[in-house]
Amino acid sequence: MVEEIRAAEDPEFETFFTKNILLNEGIRAWMAAQDQPHENLIFPEELEISVLELMWDLPKDPQV
Repeated sequence: MVEEIRAAEDPEFETFFTKNILLNEGIRAWMAAQDQPHENLIFPEELEISVLELMWDLPKDPQV
């Protein structure tokens, strides 16, 4: 909050403050995929089905 007040009063600080925010947002976006490695995991379809069966207690054979 103090930075925002100073940015409103000082044009040079505003430029630095704005660049810093943009840099931080860019780094955050760039690192997002590395921060969430579980989102890029690929599981075999059989594993996905068995996990769903465990979660919902579904019978293994839908014909039953």
